[in-house]
Amino acid sequence: MKKYVFLDVDGTLLDTNTKEIPASAIEAIKLAQNNGHKVYLCSGRTILEMKPFLHLELDGYICAAGGQIHQDNQIIFDYTFAEEDVDALMKFANEYNMNLKIETDHGSYLDPITYDIFMRYLNFTTTQEMDDYHFYPLTQKVDRVGKMSIFYQNEKDVDILEQQFPEYSFPKIPVKKEGMYYPAVECSNKTVNKGKAVEKVMAYNNASMEHSIGIGDSLNDTELIKTAAVGIAMGNASKEIKELADYITTDVDKDGIYNAFKKYNVI
Repeated sequence: MKKYVFLDVDGTLLDTNTKEIPASAIEAIKLAQNNGHKVYLCSGRTILEMKPFLHLELDGYICAAGGQIHQDNQIIFDYTFAEEDVDALMKFANEYNMNLKIETDHGSYLDPITYDIFMRYLNFTTTQEMDDYHFYPLTQKVDRVGKMSIFYQNEKDVDILEQQFPEYSFPKIPVKKEGMYYPAVECSNKTVNKGKAVEKVMAYNNASMEHSIGIGDSLNDTELIKTAAVGIAMGNASKEIKELADYITTDVDKDGIYNAFKKYNVI
């Protein structure tokens, strides 16, 4: 029976320490597709930030934490923030000394501090790598916003953020590298998340949800793990995701994807 497998990127498919996709994960994906299964990426990244993975020739891409879905060389779902909501969230961030990454399908807009964080986090080795991300300074009005990432210093400010914007969810995302930690939340409308995007993909393909598999590692994968018929946590996943999962595979750098595919007879 054909399975539909949805893979988170950072910390799941991609080893964020080495910036490499394990060879075993690439092998597993190709074997699964050869066996007639469908494999999708399901990430908080925008479609532009998916560029380093397009060579894998997957079956589709869920971007912006469920805000945009690509399949069959077309966009089958596209959510954007209301302009007044963007303005209100930006105002709140400024008042509480938070920093922003505003994400669109044509690039991301960052304030100077957030820009510096991502330059260090991504550690680009070539100008081309940096150009692939389409980063712009947050000095102009931004339209067609699909997602916002908000970097904070005080946990209590996130509580206030949730109270003032009840229609949005703010899952914490682990922006960590080599001992550096930049606490952040992803901001998405509560009607938009990875789980609902999986449902949309399955409906688009006239497939039953019972054939869906979701694999992730961090809090922004919560709805993916809960919604898919089989939710799999990476060995390096957060405690919360492991508690939700039906199965815990090995770490991303210890053949986690390959072992998960093998466990559920995808390969």
